[in-house]
Amino acid sequence: MASVVERSAGLFARKVIARYEGYPIEENERLRNNHIRHHFLTKLYAFATCRTIKEGNSQEDLVKFHKNNYFLFNSYNSIISNKISELLTQDIENEQMFMEYSSFLKQTMKKPGKLASRIGAARDNFSNFNDVTPSEISFLRIFWKGSIKTK
Repeated sequence: MASVVERSAGLFARKVIARYEGYPIEENERLRNNHIRHHFLTKLYAFATCRTIKEGNSQEDLVKFHKNNYFLFNSYNSIISNKISELLTQDIENEQMFMEYSSFLKQTMKKPGKLASRIGAARDNFSNFNDVTPSEISFLRIFWKGSIKTK
């Protein structure tokens, strides 16, 4: 009955983690936690969709993917999300574009966004609606602890 010296990933798991660094990998026991499971599945679907787009080799589809997920990425990490937006405006070859995009995506989705980031992304998303009523703004101010400007 030797005591445990250290808790870490086993030999196989260490190799998988090293080979697929940044990709969604999670222990099945930890997936019982709703927050961890949500982050894992969000990351999994984002990477799977990005990989499908990469196989199609279309920058147009990549731009569309980013636009469709802009607020999600912004809620995770607004600084890197903005860097991705800048990357998509550059005139570079597809291979380099997808390589850099994948790298930024891994950085963006490394950790789930903090509550302040998610609230900021929700505020930005909500402010894009033209027909916001005063009662809707009042309701959301409770959660945002601030005010938003209507268009």
